[in-house]
Amino acid sequence: MAITRTVRQLIEGALRIAGAFEVGETPEPEDTSTGLLLLQDIIAEHSGGLFVPLVISEAITLVVNQEAYTVGEKAGADLSTQRPEQITQAYVRVSNYDHPVRIIGKRAFERIPLKTQPGRPTVLWYNPTVPNGTVNVWQSPNATDSLYIVSIKMLAEPTALGQNLLDTVGIARNYHNPLKWMLGEDLCEEYGKPVTPLILKRSLEGKASIISLNAARSVQASGFDFVTPYGRNDDLIRY
Repeated sequence: MAITRTVRQLIEGALRIAGAFEVGETPEPEDTSTGLLLLQDIIAEHSGGLFVPLVISEAITLVVNQEAYTVGEKAGADLSTQRPEQITQAYVRVSNYDHPVRIIGKRAFERIPLKTQPGRPTVLWYNPTVPNGTVNVWQSPNATDSLYIVSIKMLAEPTALGQNLLDTVGIARNYHNPLKWMLGEDLCEEYGKPVTPLILKRSLEGKASIISLNAARSVQASGFDFVTPYGRNDDLIRY
């Protein structure tokens, strides 16, 4: 079982790395508040590309004759969840049997002449609109089945010192130490402390290790040949 830590513990560790406090000393509230703001900035700055750790599977309940579904945290979304950056896989579950759904791009989806043709969805185009993303499917659902989407999401930002990094914020255990050293480097600048070779080395190594862990999750644009009742589309690519 992974040992979990709070946001406060990570920030206090980073403050010690920066030389702002010694072991056993208790940082003042303004110091931990500064650390929290810097930690949020680090996560926001790096929550993209190969720094993204979250690949999540979620289900949308299909509605008969409804081709578009909103996904996000804004009130009224069909699926209330963190807005996906990208949907990488999808399938429709019917009577415990999963039917693959192909992910295509905007141009390919627009080339489908009859968007309202009824049937089990076989194609999906995700439009990352703001504040909620939009999942568009074809064919138009003819049953209230479950559409499962596998998506890439941003790294969540902590909002309170007492939050558990793993259980509450959702930051995996192997991110905690790298984030501590990256925060320690930024705190050196904040407090006018020198960034020692060790701090710089550990900060760079931490970022590199996170990127390495997520390299396998990077999704390359893929093309494929897809046949609809209206003919063959040759540009069905994800982009």
